[in-house]
Amino acid sequence: MQESQQLRSSLEAEIRKQLTEESQELQSEINHNEAKIAALEEALLQERNVSENLQAKTQSMETRLADMERKFEDQARISQLQRRDKQEAFVELELSVAKCEASQMATITSTNKDDKLGMEVDAGQPQKWDRIIKDSPYIELEQKLKNKMTQFLQSRSSAMEEHVQTQLNQLASDFGTWMDKEREIRLSLDEQVKAAKQSANAAVQAVEVVSAKLVMNQTTSESNRESDASAIANQKVLIQGLGERVGAAEHSVTEVTKVVEAMRTDLITTKSKVAVLADYEARLQSLDERIRATEQFATPVASAIKTIRTDRTTTQSAVAIHGTCIQNLTGAKESPENETRSARDGLQKSIDALWLRTKNLNDWQQNFSTRGLFDAIVKHLNESFVSEHVFNFTKVLKRVQRLESQLGDGSSKKRKLTAQPSAITT
Repeated sequence: MQESQQLRSSLEAEIRKQLTEESQELQSEINHNEAKIAALEEALLQERNVSENLQAKTQSMETRLADMERKFEDQARISQLQRRDKQEAFVELELSVAKCEASQMATITSTNKDDKLGMEVDAGQPQKWDRIIKDSPYIELEQKLKNKMTQFLQSRSSAMEEHVQTQLNQLASDFGTWMDKEREIRLSLDEQVKAAKQSANAAVQAVEVVSAKLVMNQTTSESNRESDASAIANQKVLIQGLGERVGAAEHSVTEVTKVVEAMRTDLITTKSKVAVLADYEARLQSLDERIRATEQFATPVASAIKTIRTDRTTTQSAVAIHGTCIQNLTGAKESPENETRSARDGLQKSIDALWLRTKNLNDWQQNFSTRGLFDAIVKHLNESFVSEHVFNFTKVLKRVQRLESQLGDGSSKKRKLTAQPSAITT
């Protein structure tokens, strides 16, 4: 009996200890899950803030892209107008140079023809000059130069416009692709957050079910302990009655027989109590099985917690992807600015080179003079021909001076001869 009481007390102590430990563990798991849910809600709030910030940055990027496109168009329009003005100025300059050279050639040719005709002024001289100017190779050269410059500038401007348009189209397509990727990432994040919420709710429900089962098991164990305590008290009363009966059996055999019968009856009662103890052990075994089932049920809760952690890691990686997308958008914004700067520098270099060529041509035109050549020809003529021709040359010189005075200032008038001047005939 003492061994059974000790066994029962030890079992009760172990059961109480296990129930206390299980309740503490479940309470800690509940607190941990609540903390995880709070962390997930905070992470969800952060993701929403990140999405809102990303949307704001996307809108600002769209605005800046529209401003950049407008600036590109304005700059292209201004550059085209500047190129057109410079082209017209350059063509006018070349035209004036060609006309000046043609007029000088016409003057020299007409002078030579006048020498051949006896230095007489013809009434049809203006028509001859027009015909000479028309037949001059400088007119054709001027037209070719004008056509080449027009074709070059048109091809250059069209190539630059096509390049800028291609870059803008590429930037627009890339921006649309980035927007689609950002939208897909946002949808995946929303789905992951919803899945995390569902898993957290399932974990909370599982913890609530486990807590209810533990409360039920505690109630059942308390009722079993109360019934066992009453059975033990009854056994103590029976043992005391047996002692009294044994004392009375010393005086009477009849009483001994009654005591033996009572002992048999008590033995039957004890067997029934032992059966009750066996039932109690069976209940303990069922309680152990319930505890194991509770542990097995707690395993999905742990897996759900692991899933929550995995979802959190995935969310963090998605946030990192958001950062990478923002950096890519910033790099894509800087690339058109660099290309615009390089195109502007190239255009400025071309304009500077064209201005330098124009300046050199203007300087050449201003500094060009045939005065030395004219003096050398006159000196050669004076040294080569006889004195009777001096009068004719003096007359020619006076006519040339008179023509120069009619055309402009004779002292500063520049003369230009052909590369192979015609021979002077006397």
